Amino acid sequence: MYLRTTKRKNKDGSVVEYFQLAHNERHSVTRKPVAKIIHNFGRTDQLDREQLVRLCRSIARVCQLTVVDPYDDDQREAKAVDGYLADGPKIEKTVTLGTVLTIEALWDKIGLRKTFGDIARANMLPESYERALLAMTANRLCSPESKLGVWDRWLDTVYLPSCNKLKLHHMYAAMDMFYALPPRLKRRSLKRTQIKMTPMYHWLSRRIEAHIKICELSLMIERIVERTCGHPWSKIACSLQKLQVTKFFNLNHRVCLRNEIPADTRNILNKYKISPPKQLVHFEKYPRKQPKSADTRCISFIVLDARAPRDCAILCAYVIKTQV
Repeated sequence: MYLRTTKRKNKDGSVVEYFQLAHNERHSVTRKPVAKIIHNFGRTDQLDREQLVRLCRSIARVCQLTVVDPYDDDQREAKAVDGYLADGPKIEKTVTLGTVLTIEALWDKIGLRKTFGDIARANMLPESYERALLAMTANRLCSPESKLGVWDRWLDTVYLPSCNKLKLHHMYAAMDMFYALPPRLKRRSLKRTQIKMTPMYHWLSRRIEAHIKICELSLMIERIVERTCGHPWSKIACSLQKLQVTKFFNLNHRVCLRNEIPADTRNILNKYKISPPKQLVHFEKYPRKQPKSADTRCISFIVLDARAPRDCAILCAYVIKTQV
């Protein structure tokens, strides 16, 4: 099976081309291969290019291949980035995007962002508490850490820019806010999941209960994903972890690029109608350093007046100004 091009010459001398999907069959009498037309795409000058691109991607998805469209916005941005990083780029690090992207999308879809945001505003609390609960919940699904570990280590391994400004005290304050809310899931269901109840280093009862509720939120998101995809979370997470962001930098720019999306990862994202970010995830141009302005500083010298009697020495302070 192949894409066939045919030409037709008009009376005015112009040539018109057509695209056709065809495959060869042997003639019953001559036994020679004969092209059989399966589908006519129409004239090449009137062709819907996106229709052919979608066909290519659907075939590639079955074959577990990736189609790179040079006219796609992502590829255009990638060419632009090549210009930005032409002068010796360096790799800062590569972080995971797929898992936290999916968790954050479901967090918004099932209304948790709005719910916790409304609770924070109603109690005159910072809205960053909602982001802290998201970070702690996502961490239970990815690589469980303590609250200190989430803030100090785990957030540096994932691309979750909305949580970059979180501090450790936000984590504990968000747990206290979450403590008063009633649980939504039965605790016994935690025994049949891959979410592990690791040792807790909390002495306050409200923190212990809030920790369990965060595990319940993680379980709810895990169940939603498993029922939709029909696979255990461990397998789904392995596919999502393939979507990553690499951070580059040089003297003038800082750029974050995502990798090409694997077919199995794209299938999961499509099931939830999650649009992955463009290949150029983040671009930042370092501001030029301004020359130091003249700064007047006062330096005080304490000098002993030798002319005064020893028992009534006078301390004289002399102030000079220096330009730096």
